[in-house]
Amino acid sequence: RKIQQIADNPEVHLVLGVADPETATSWLQVQGKAEILEDADTKNAVWYDLLNSIFSGPDDPNYVVCKVTPYRIEYYLMNMPKPEIWGA
Repeated sequence: RKIQQIADNPEVHLVLGVADPETATSWLQVQGKAEILEDADTKNAVWYDLLNSIFSGPDDPNYVVCKVTPYRIEYYLMNMPKPEIWGA
């Protein structure tokens, strides 16, 4: 389902570094364009053993790589009035 959503609209927004909003001290928000990569070279390059609990291996047809090319990154620090912004 997510692959089709990205194909229909590749604009993505990621929030990184927040496991618990009540204890977060800093985090990133990333805006970018996503693309799904299914070629063997890419899948093998990013494969690591912890994925074995989810996929049967890099040749598993359900395993793909989602590449995000950011165009705006916002760095938030708790108590900072405005984020530090990189990009457009």
